[in-house]
Amino acid sequence: MRCSWRCRLLCIVSVGLLLSISGKVLEMVRSLREERGEEDGSVSDLSSEATGSSCCFKGIRCDQADPYNIFVMQSERPDGRLKLMYAPITQSLVLGLQSREEECGYKTFKVLPETRRDIFQYPVPPKSGDVIIYVGTLNSSTFMDRCRTQMAPNRTYCIWYQVEPREWPKASPTGRSGVCEVWEYTRGNDPSLGVPLVRYVPPGFMPTEATEEQNDRLVQWRARSLNPKSLQWYFIGRLGPLRQVCWDQLQELKYFKKHELKKIPQGGAKGYPKVYTVEDWRKLGRLKNAAFLNFHQACNRPQPLETKPLETVRVAQLLSLGFLVVSEEVNSIDKALYEQIVLVEKDLFHEKNWSPFFWRLLQNKTALVDWQLRAYDLFKQRFRPSKLLHDAQVWDGGVPSRSTCDA
Repeated sequence: MRCSWRCRLLCIVSVGLLLSISGKVLEMVRSLREERGEEDGSVSDLSSEATGSSCCFKGIRCDQADPYNIFVMQSERPDGRLKLMYAPITQSLVLGLQSREEECGYKTFKVLPETRRDIFQYPVPPKSGDVIIYVGTLNSSTFMDRCRTQMAPNRTYCIWYQVEPREWPKASPTGRSGVCEVWEYTRGNDPSLGVPLVRYVPPGFMPTEATEEQNDRLVQWRARSLNPKSLQWYFIGRLGPLRQVCWDQLQELKYFKKHELKKIPQGGAKGYPKVYTVEDWRKLGRLKNAAFLNFHQACNRPQPLETKPLETVRVAQLLSLGFLVVSEEVNSIDKALYEQIVLVEKDLFHEKNWSPFFWRLLQNKTALVDWQLRAYDLFKQRFRPSKLLHDAQVWDGGVPSRSTCDA
């Protein structure tokens, strides 16, 4: 049967629409990858074959008679800003590990490349018994290949600090990697399939002032300036296609039409947030009468509650400065860990469903000040870098301590 010109025209238009939609989907995926510094093909899946038997050598341990090195490292983007993005993670890990160096007989090295050409350049060559902690997804496939082909045969222990909200529900890792442990920033992720050992190690309290006492005084000074009637709200981070939808929805709420919701000024390559350096954060810490919203990449999207992550990297920086942080709904474990520290709203995007407690903070200065100062004190208590590592039992020796290995 011959197709009429109308039929042919309809086919051409349909194909054009499909190509246009496909292009937009690819653009959204690339945008999400750029936000985290990820490259195509940079995420290696973890191994269903990488059972404990492939990691039967020592991980992080405390033994003065057995000296070794721990390398905390990452990759870098062409703009050189990835080390600033991951600073809350790398600095928290280094401080936590350094707190027991003398007691446990190891030395901690922070290996932050200036350019992409400097990746995997160690200050001293890794040897048997050493430990490497690699932060991030960029070039993680190269890291995992080296773990499998170089580090594991040399009995050098590999840990991957995973920084992505793993795709829901596509979080099942498969394929061989050579990584012995995965460290997670949120309990919304579950890379348990095929991973010998998973730990939850979010970033901790990191004062931006010269001393903790100066940081305390800054928080107390700023708390006195709080005024619910003129409270200014901010969001830090790149919106991207998915977050933009949530942003637009928040802007339509009656409350945020009265209390303007602002985005921290953008700057740098491809519109990444301007707030990066220590000096940037110090300036932000002097922002009066300010509060912050937290919503993740797939905000306000139907998905299992327990897969919804709390953006603990960004949140740690804001909590270290003593800011009020209000978040969309997150998984129950993150929510409990940050109870009375981050105010989690079950339905942030519809103000008619905001909790009575949230409304009380928005209307009562005393309640608002009390919450902010108490949240700051609780964050310092619960999220000291050394305490986070202790709670995660990172000094237990790794996989051999939890299997029948002969380490």
